Amino acid sequence: MRILVIRSHRLGDLVQITPLLGALRRHHRGAAIHLLVEEGFARVLADHPWIDQIHRFPKAKILAQYGNSPGSISRQVEALGPLIRRLKAKRFDWIINRQASAIEAVIAGLCGAPRISGPHYDPALDEIVQDDASRAYAETIRTSRRAGAINLVDHSFHVSGLPIENDRLHLPVDRASRDRAVQILEHAALDPDRILIGIQSGASSRLRRGNPEQMLRISEPLLRDRRVYLMVLGTQSEKQVGDALIAGLEDPTRVIRLEGKTPWPLLKALLAQCDLLITPDTGPMHVAAAVGTRVVALFWTTAHAEETGPYGPGHFLLQPQIPCSPCLPNKPCPHTVCASLIQPGHVVRAVCLSLALAGTALNIPSAPLEAEDESLPGSVRYRTTGEEPWSGPLTLKPVA
Repeated sequence: MRILVIRSHRLGDLVQITPLLGALRRHHRGAAIHLLVEEGFARVLADHPWIDQIHRFPKAKILAQYGNSPGSISRQVEALGPLIRRLKAKRFDWIINRQASAIEAVIAGLCGAPRISGPHYDPALDEIVQDDASRAYAETIRTSRRAGAINLVDHSFHVSGLPIENDRLHLPVDRASRDRAVQILEHAALDPDRILIGIQSGASSRLRRGNPEQMLRISEPLLRDRRVYLMVLGTQSEKQVGDALIAGLEDPTRVIRLEGKTPWPLLKALLAQCDLLITPDTGPMHVAAAVGTRVVALFWTTAHAEETGPYGPGHFLLQPQIPCSPCLPNKPCPHTVCASLIQPGHVVRAVCLSLALAGTALNIPSAPLEAEDESLPGSVRYRTTGEEPWSGPLTLKPVA
């Protein structure tokens, strides 16, 4: 059996299909599993043991030239001709399209597979056909995101029709990258009993980025425990948080700055060395979960904890309780009031709770959770993905 999974771009989205890949491998033993991905993101799952072959295509170039509206389908078909012929020659038995845009639907519909799950182009109708699961999900996104929200990992299972079991995010870490990460930490002269907390300093969406001053106020109480070290991650252009920590902390010697210094394999390895990652809704949030690191995730504006929260046990998610949160993706609020509602004390409290459940108690004062009435408008809702034993679907539980 030959199966093609289509998930073309975004770091987090690609990591979020790994539970589906694991389920396919388990339920269809001996099947050849292929992945179609935009060429700029092919490295994300290039070494994944559950993928037999990766096919790359220049999505960005095609969209720049032909657009992505329904009216551009005929032009896309012409541009995609060589790729579609190569994929058609593979004689796939099943195509699972996990991308919502027209260009992937065209590819899914024209490769000749007898079974297609997810959106696909029907040449007889000359239109894109939606499956029931994708249609229901798209309607939820467009109207009320609170009603019937479902995590994207679980949605992949609904689209494919496979049962939701105990599958988790999974990324391998190669030995060379693991050794390099250990070497970096040894060079930083961390104490043997160290507690390493990662801070993700940026996000691809401007609306989801953290505030440098907020991260400084989160870091100050954490560093009162002399075992705590902070590792700041991000791109070369996301140094504002690290700059704020160095300038504002009384003792910044336990801050390890690695912005712009973490190529893909090394990023996985460094996150695997962390005891916990503090992050907005970003790709590295899912990477941390996929390498077994606990996450405290901050959700505001268009980010929705139920939809894109880290999949698996041991994670804490914070989201403000206000009527307009989360925003609809096509109508983001320009004021981002919700971001200011998550106070540093909320985050520190979540870090203490998460590490305590993992068996590590921080030696810093942290207000009890009961001090926060999350039923009040404007309050911050604490949720956890639960501890072991864990199984899907993802259900966010109140923190007891």
